[in-house]
Amino acid sequence: MAAFPSILVLSLLLVATVPLSHAVILDDLQIAQAQIAGKVFCTASGNLEPGSNSTGAVGAIVGLTCDGNQNILAQATTNSSGDFVIIVNQSVLAVISNLTACDVEVKLPIVNCTLTPTDGKLVADITLLDVITVSVLGGVARFVIGLLRLLL
Repeated sequence: MAAFPSILVLSLLLVATVPLSHAVILDDLQIAQAQIAGKVFCTASGNLEPGSNSTGAVGAIVGLTCDGNQNILAQATTNSSGDFVIIVNQSVLAVISNLTACDVEVKLPIVNCTLTPTDGKLVADITLLDVITVSVLGGVARFVIGLLRLLL
């Protein structure tokens, strides 16, 4: 029975040294959280249109999809200015193979906005802004969205 504690300790050491197979690493830092920020405007394109008096689209649900999958992995609702921040925690990050292959989408119509089309969805790519270290648990990857485009 003396061998049992040795085998248990050895097994625990091996498990502790195995890297996380689905950890997201950016800039040599394990990512504990991702934040995707943007703004949806109450316009036909969902973007700020030059020369317009555009306001933010209030109450629009913005979802995160990745790798061509249609499942919404995380979402946020736009505030009174049309701004949103999607917070992606570690449990969701574990199933994402490549954060840069993710998009945000807004299903249409947007209830509080009569200028957007009535069907389809607005989609935008995300771009890494920076990675900040917040703790020994990892960093926060901050992303911004590109221009929204209409998909029917």
